[in-house]
Amino acid sequence: MKANKAFDIIIFGASGFVGRHTALKAVTMFKDLSWAVAGRNREKLQLIVCQIGEKTFKDLRELPILIADVKDESSIIRMVEDCEVLINCCGPIQLCGEVIIKNCIKSGTHYVDISNDPYFNELMQLKYHESAEENNIYVVSACGFQSFAMEVGLNFMQENFNGTINYVDAYVKYGCINPHVSFGPIGSDTVWKSMILACSKIGELPQIRQCLRQKPWPVLLPKQPIKRLLHRPDQQTRVTFVRFPLIDQQDIERSQYYFYKLNKQRPIQFYKYLVFPSFLLAFLFALWTLVISLMANFDKTREIVIEYPRLFSVGLFSPKGPDLRIVANTKFQMTLYGVGWSRYPIHSIYELNDERLDQAMCLEISGTNPIYNVGCLCLLLSALTVLQEQDVMPNNGGVYPPGYAFKGTSLFNRMEYYDNYINIRISEPVHSM
Repeated sequence: MKANKAFDIIIFGASGFVGRHTALKAVTMFKDLSWAVAGRNREKLQLIVCQIGEKTFKDLRELPILIADVKDESSIIRMVEDCEVLINCCGPIQLCGEVIIKNCIKSGTHYVDISNDPYFNELMQLKYHESAEENNIYVVSACGFQSFAMEVGLNFMQENFNGTINYVDAYVKYGCINPHVSFGPIGSDTVWKSMILACSKIGELPQIRQCLRQKPWPVLLPKQPIKRLLHRPDQQTRVTFVRFPLIDQQDIERSQYYFYKLNKQRPIQFYKYLVFPSFLLAFLFALWTLVISLMANFDKTREIVIEYPRLFSVGLFSPKGPDLRIVANTKFQMTLYGVGWSRYPIHSIYELNDERLDQAMCLEISGTNPIYNVGCLCLLLSALTVLQEQDVMPNNGGVYPPGYAFKGTSLFNRMEYYDNYINIRISEPVHSM
């Protein structure tokens, strides 16, 4: 830690639902570090710290509490000047993220968050990547559950494929540990608002990407087969897949573009599908997604959708926050199926285009409580990696997605240590689903 920094890490927004779960895990994960919590309301923070102390059987009365508010930029400046790495748990990210990132870069403070907002993440890259590089500062977004786990999984597959990956199909399934536990909210209205605001800006992404991706994306052959919007792997099962190339797929494409542009590496084609137990549920989800996306694109309807989160999210998000009993009962499984060649390109990334695909690999990532258990763990591991492994991170600074930022670090090994939270294993490749 630099002499002029009071703390290794500060968790900002610690009184929110994501923030308090992040702080809860930090008690054990940051036991050898100097860290603090920050937010707008001292009384709320004191109560949260007291509750965390009771849960962890730790005396946290000496844990520093800092007051900062995104509406008061001077308080943000004071906060970020005090730490090496800032973990931002505050949202919605479109409304509060930029002032924090801007001042982190100016103050020489690294930054991580859980934002899965493609518009915000790519806009920050466009506006602040060069200044972050000049100041040797890392800004890494999307360090929560899904994008992060998939990116780390893709990096692992690439390192262990013993050849060249052409494309990866990702299948994501959510479920309940105990099917008899009643249905209820799994997130707060802040998360819901963040999702709606992200949907409302999707149409502005092409213009941002035109500025970011001045080097054209290469023509990769054979092209990845894209399956129908709704499809079944075979007629003998009720399981149905929904094509869902949103949110985390954008971060993966950003990483792959960086690998191509800066590392001269053949990018991996990637597509994601959600897994449902029946065609009816898959159809209703696709219909719901379409309706919410359309409503998010108009001012009046967007306000209504944001105003009534429980109604429009079908009970998944609530102003009262998540039902912890419901959240603890959730589980997930990601299956990444990679197909490629058993050799590496020697002269050009295009030289394998005409060769027959002859190798496959399957990686399974699973766990419980993806948002507040695995997600907060991933966020903390990201902050630790930035703090301790800057010497092996790319280009001495910049605004990056996690896949590119953490390539070459020990992050995968750090995740394996927490196999009680998240399990990663190579399985037998049968065929793409």
